[in-house]
Amino acid sequence: MTCNTITSIDDLRLADDATRLAYLAEPDTIYHPRMMEIEDRLRAILEAPEPHEHSIAVFGRSYNGKSTISKHFASLYPVQTGMMGDADRADVVRVSMPGEASVREFAIRILRYVSEPFNLRWSTSHLTSMVYAVLRTMQTRLLLIDEFQDLANGTHRNREALKNMVKSIGEDCGCGVALFGTPPGVDILNDDPQLQRRFEQVVLPPWKRGDEANVLIHNLEVRLPLRKTSHVVADPKLVETILEKGDHVIGHIRRVMLLAARTAIQSGREVIDAKTLEDMAWVPLSERACDVIDRLEVKTSRECEPA
Repeated sequence: MTCNTITSIDDLRLADDATRLAYLAEPDTIYHPRMMEIEDRLRAILEAPEPHEHSIAVFGRSYNGKSTISKHFASLYPVQTGMMGDADRADVVRVSMPGEASVREFAIRILRYVSEPFNLRWSTSHLTSMVYAVLRTMQTRLLLIDEFQDLANGTHRNREALKNMVKSIGEDCGCGVALFGTPPGVDILNDDPQLQRRFEQVVLPPWKRGDEANVLIHNLEVRLPLRKTSHVVADPKLVETILEKGDHVIGHIRRVMLLAARTAIQSGREVIDAKTLEDMAWVPLSERACDVIDRLEVKTSRECEPA
């Protein structure tokens, strides 16, 4: 029996251990109220008569779902191709900010996303002009820019040039712009009055114990192929333990739940409880540096204290 031949989670719970463990390793997108709220706002920009007048910046800690949201939303609006197979419309374009500020690399990433032919020998100004022309021709209504905080890297001249492009590209091409970044990106935005005025700032806060976290953990639990029901959200201490082990970010919370399920299957307990969480091999990100130092039994000048 394989995961591909099983059509429901109820059937999967009856499968053998190998099949269930393989299922836990498969990629999966978890939908939650915060994700749906931000996607609704992106959709509102997309459908606005003048999308360039409505731009937002979404900030949150690493592994808290920013890239997942931008990737998923972009997947809902794939680049459309004509009869000859060439791209002829791209309502949504998604790129990541280059690791080091570069107008040239940023332009190349946009052209590659829409599969527009170009020559690497072309000048930066020619590539940039081509990007503006392509976005207009393909009637792009929303440009998603991930890893916005990386705009802080590189020379001052390159940072300012790319920052100016971010300011102008929406109005010049008639599209809205949505930025996604970690906390350092907030300073980049607020240090520039023009950027600050153009972008409404939205926050993806850490997950704290409460209704939102309960919904998230419940949605994760019901997708696990365990033969017993854990009722995690019925135990506030268990919820708090999961949130703490997951550093209060959705990416790690999901990994904690998956590892707990794997541990429960391998141990035969078939339930996520305090014992399962205690036994699983997981060290929270906030404690990993000190954990490695302790296990190596080496001396360091760095003080290791609980975060």
